[in-house]
Amino acid sequence: MDILTYPVGSYSERADLVNRVVDLVGAEYRPTHVLLDGEDYSKTDGVLEEFKDIAFYWNRDHAINSVPSHVLAVMKDVACHHMVWLSRRALEEDEILFVWIVAHELRHFFQVTHHFSLASLRQESQNLRRRQQYRGLPSGPMAPAELDSDIFAMSTCETFFGKADINCYFARRRLPRCPFTSYPAYLQDLQQLWNPSTQ
Repeated sequence: MDILTYPVGSYSERADLVNRVVDLVGAEYRPTHVLLDGEDYSKTDGVLEEFKDIAFYWNRDHAINSVPSHVLAVMKDVACHHMVWLSRRALEEDEILFVWIVAHELRHFFQVTHHFSLASLRQESQNLRRRQQYRGLPSGPMAPAELDSDIFAMSTCETFFGKADINCYFARRRLPRCPFTSYPAYLQDLQQLWNPSTQ
């Protein structure tokens, strides 16, 4: 796995943290490349919308048009088959949320390379949202692949930092992807209901 930074030589502590996360979750979560991109594309026209997100997973089935030149160079590398891209916004987050974001994107890589069904997760998540305390959650962030990635990220963070610290963290901080106070508890309940062997 190549961890690349832009500008070159920057974000060495974050690169070390990515390595620690990958070492924790195992070889099946090791993409060919991780790019830590210090550029800010939030107000840049002419780039893919993904570059305005906090992070994304890419493989050779995805487009390479409207991509910044330094990212395109990585994508065109014959050795690059799977890449996790991390934005400057992700790089500037505190350590817990940064690890969450990395683990979330690594899980997307795992989903693509292991081809397992998320149909039962879809059903369990819909059933759970019928509970009174979760009826206010939006439907937008509830795609099964995203929920699976968040469950994995939560589990990874609990192992990395300790469950008590994660609970304290989300008592005061909301997740950017679904900034509702009930969302971490929803993920914890969903994890109890859905325990695939691939997790």
